[in-house]
Amino acid sequence: MRAAMVKRVSRGPRVYYARDPLWSNVAAMRAGRLHLSPGVPFGWADLPPSINRLIGLRWPACALYPSDSPEDLHGAVQDF
Repeated sequence: MRAAMVKRVSRGPRVYYARDPLWSNVAAMRAGRLHLSPGVPFGWADLPPSINRLIGLRWPACALYPSDSPEDLHGAVQDF
């Protein structure tokens, strides 16, 4: 499985990466396996530094391996 995980950009993130010629050569982008880190209402991976990073640790496993993930991410986020 080829996948790419990237930081969310502020405006039109998928369009931003789709239009960038450097990203067009990435196999994950061509296969539609581009995962953007959640950023609403605050980022889960980078900024601002906060407790959201704790739920952000679960997100990559659920995004990349949904069938192997032992938990429902949506439910975990609501509980968080």
